[in-house]
Amino acid sequence: MLIMFVERPRSIELTDGKTRATDFDWIDIELTDKDTELLADPSIAYTTDRFMGCTEDGTINGWAPEDKIHVRLESPREPEDDNKVAELRLDPGGDLYFTIWNSTALRSAQQHTEFLAEAPFVTSDPSGKLGHAGIKAVRFHNMVDLATRLTES
Repeated sequence: MLIMFVERPRSIELTDGKTRATDFDWIDIELTDKDTELLADPSIAYTTDRFMGCTEDGTINGWAPEDKIHVRLESPREPEDDNKVAELRLDPGGDLYFTIWNSTALRSAQQHTEFLAEAPFVTSDPSGKLGHAGIKAVRFHNMVDLATRLTES
């Protein structure tokens, strides 16, 4: 079952009569209705998938097909957490761990929310995976849908 859809868009350039695909410097993460259901359910508040399960090509340049993406919904623990929408940390192998904060900032989020792939959004990247893969931003889609579902619960 496809949970979230993750994409690293590509552009096609024509150089000297030959086409060449170039990866853009961001990752798009689209939360599906099923993801928002899982995240909004307080007994679960979590969704995950492998790159092979949530991409068209089975992988994204820079990651192996078996690498995982984890998304967890957390309640703010500190006052400053209420001003955060999301954070990302990577483990040494490259798995992505997103925390989405059930915060005032989330309820103000736009449908398309972009985060620079640096601190304070990136809290840990011990092997420098994002930089090696050329990722400069992460774009979440459907954050408004998640915020709406959370306020309805």
